[in-house]
Amino acid sequence: MDLRQRGFNVTHYNLGIRRETSIELLQRWEAECDRRFASACDNRIVFSFGTNDTTLENGKTRVALSDSIANTREILSVASQKCPVLMISPGRSMMMNKTNVPKPFPTTLPICVQN
Repeated sequence: MDLRQRGFNVTHYNLGIRRETSIELLQRWEAECDRRFASACDNRIVFSFGTNDTTLENGKTRVALSDSIANTREILSVASQKCPVLMISPGRSMMMNKTNVPKPFPTTLPICVQN
Protein backbone atom coordinates (compact mmCIF):
# COMPACT_ATOMS: atom_id res chain seq x y z
CA MET A 1 0.00 0.00 0.00
CA ASP A 2 1.51 3.33 -1.01
CA LEU A 3 1.37 6.49 1.09
CA ARG A 4 -1.52 8.01 -0.86
CA GLN A 5 -3.64 4.92 -0.23
CA ARG A 6 -2.89 5.36 3.47
CA GLY A 7 -4.14 8.97 3.40
CA PHE A 8 -0.87 10.85 2.99
CA ASN A 9 -0.57 13.41 0.21
CA VAL A 10 3.11 13.05 -0.66
CA THR A 11 5.05 14.53 -3.55
CA HIS A 12 8.68 13.54 -3.97
CA TYR A 13 11.41 14.57 -6.36
CA ASN A 14 14.54 12.65 -7.23
CA LEU A 15 17.02 15.41 -8.02
CA GLY A 16 20.11 13.26 -8.40
CA ILE A 17 22.55 14.08 -11.18
CA ARG A 18 24.86 11.38 -12.52
CA ARG A 19 28.49 11.80 -11.40
CA GLU A 20 27.66 14.83 -9.25
CA THR A 21 29.89 15.27 -6.20
CA SER A 22 29.16 17.04 -2.95
CA ILE A 23 30.90 20.09 -4.43
CA GLU A 24 28.23 20.52 -7.12
CA LEU A 25 25.41 19.52 -4.80
CA LEU A 26 26.47 22.17 -2.30
CA GLN A 27 26.05 24.78 -5.04
CA ARG A 28 22.54 23.76 -6.15
CA TRP A 29 20.54 21.87 -3.50
CA GLU A 30 19.07 24.88 -1.71
CA ALA A 31 17.68 26.53 -4.86
CA GLU A 32 16.26 23.15 -5.96
CA CYS A 33 14.43 22.77 -2.66
CA ASP A 34 13.28 26.39 -2.43
CA ARG A 35 11.57 26.28 -5.81
CA ARG A 36 9.69 23.10 -4.84
CA PHE A 37 8.78 23.74 -1.19
CA ALA A 38 5.28 25.02 -0.52
CA SER A 39 5.02 27.23 2.54
CA ALA A 40 1.84 25.52 3.79
CA CYS A 41 3.32 22.01 3.55
CA ASP A 42 5.23 19.80 5.95
CA ASN A 43 8.43 19.75 3.89
CA ARG A 44 11.17 17.16 4.40
CA ILE A 45 14.53 16.50 2.72
CA VAL A 46 16.22 13.14 2.21
CA PHE A 47 19.83 13.32 1.05
CA SER A 48 21.90 10.44 -0.30
CA PHE A 49 25.23 11.47 -1.74
CA GLY A 50 28.93 10.87 -1.31
CA THR A 51 29.65 7.89 -3.54
CA ASN A 52 30.83 10.11 -6.39
CA ASP A 53 33.17 11.89 -4.00
CA THR A 54 34.98 8.57 -3.47
CA THR A 55 35.41 7.68 -7.15
CA LEU A 56 39.05 7.28 -8.05
CA GLU A 57 40.36 9.39 -10.91
CA ASN A 58 44.05 9.76 -11.69
CA GLY A 59 44.95 7.83 -8.57
CA LYS A 60 42.96 9.89 -6.06
CA THR A 61 39.38 10.42 -5.01
CA ARG A 62 37.38 13.03 -6.90
CA VAL A 63 36.83 14.94 -3.65
CA ALA A 64 39.21 14.83 -0.70
CA LEU A 65 37.67 13.28 2.41
CA SER A 66 38.10 16.51 4.39
CA ASP A 67 36.28 18.48 1.67
CA SER A 68 33.53 15.85 1.44
CA ILE A 69 33.00 16.10 5.21
CA ALA A 70 32.97 19.90 5.10
CA ASN A 71 30.48 19.94 2.22
CA THR A 72 28.24 17.44 3.97
CA ARG A 73 28.31 19.43 7.21
CA GLU A 74 27.40 22.62 5.36
CA ILE A 75 24.55 21.02 3.41
CA LEU A 76 23.05 19.28 6.45
CA SER A 77 23.48 22.29 8.74
CA VAL A 78 21.63 24.64 6.41
CA ALA A 79 19.01 22.07 5.40
CA SER A 80 18.17 21.17 8.99
CA GLN A 81 17.29 24.82 9.66
CA LYS A 82 14.64 24.64 6.91
CA CYS A 83 12.92 21.35 7.79
CA PRO A 84 13.55 17.83 9.10
CA VAL A 85 16.39 16.12 7.22
CA LEU A 86 17.43 12.51 6.72
CA MET A 87 20.88 11.64 5.37
CA ILE A 88 21.21 8.17 3.88
CA SER A 89 24.85 7.19 3.74
CA PRO A 90 26.19 5.80 0.48
CA GLY A 91 26.69 2.06 0.43
CA ARG A 92 29.98 0.53 1.34
CA SER A 93 32.27 1.70 -1.41
CA MET A 94 35.74 0.54 -2.14
CA MET A 95 38.78 2.39 -3.28
CA MET A 96 41.97 0.91 -4.59
CA ASN A 97 45.32 1.44 -2.98
CA LYS A 98 48.55 1.69 -4.99
CA THR A 99 48.67 -2.09 -5.47
CA ASN A 100 45.08 -2.14 -6.82
CA VAL A 101 43.93 -4.10 -3.77
CA PRO A 102 40.53 -2.89 -2.61
CA LYS A 103 40.44 -1.32 0.81
CA PRO A 104 37.37 -0.06 2.64
CA PHE A 105 36.59 3.62 2.31
CA PRO A 106 34.99 5.27 5.35
CA THR A 107 31.26 4.85 4.91
CA THR A 108 30.12 6.84 7.89
CA LEU A 109 31.42 10.36 8.16
CA PRO A 110 31.75 11.80 11.66
CA ILE A 111 28.94 14.27 11.15
CA CYS A 112 26.04 15.00 13.42
CA VAL A 113 23.66 17.87 12.85
CA GLN A 114 20.93 18.34 15.41
CA ASN A 115 17.76 20.20 14.58
